[in-house]
Amino acid sequence: MRDTAKTDFSEDRFGILKLARRVRGVRRNRQGVAASEFAMIAPFMIALWLGSIELSQGVSADRKVTHASSALADLVTQQANLTGAEMDDIMDATQAIMLPFDVANLSIEIAGVRIDGNSATEVIWSETRNGTAPPVGGTYAIPAQLLIPNSFLVVANLRYSHTPATTRVITGTIELSDDFFLRPRRSEEITYTP
Repeated sequence: MRDTAKTDFSEDRFGILKLARRVRGVRRNRQGVAASEFAMIAPFMIALWLGSIELSQGVSADRKVTHASSALADLVTQQANLTGAEMDDIMDATQAIMLPFDVANLSIEIAGVRIDGNSATEVIWSETRNGTAPPVGGTYAIPAQLLIPNSFLVVANLRYSHTPATTRVITGTIELSDDFFLRPRRSEEITYTP
């Protein structure tokens, strides 16, 4: 018996067997594995979550800009004659479509453009809210497929500066804009009295 103890002691002189048993015990111990995996994956998952929120808000803002631009042009083309008060109501309705987004970042421009027999354009009237209206008497760039001689177009342009809610994943502002070109519905040309 003494010889066996001596043999064990001589083989484990430096505590190698004890160390090996402890390493085996640590390898088998699974406590804390979930916590360390969570600590490694959590930042990526949080960034993914915030990014999906920002992306969905950006897409929603873009859809609202398109819808508001379409509604603006549609409401104007349903009139034969417009007054300043009616135009204010139409612009208020356009801003209401953009809610709950901040309308302080919204620029609305509307113009009546006449196209002559040579397909040259002339701005007959224009109005804006938080933007720069096309100058009356100036030209307006219209896509070639819409340049029908001796016609009239209503051009609605909306621009919106979207700032993501969290600004952690997508930083800065995103510039969104949309143009709509519609023909009058009730008359050949729409008159506007500011």
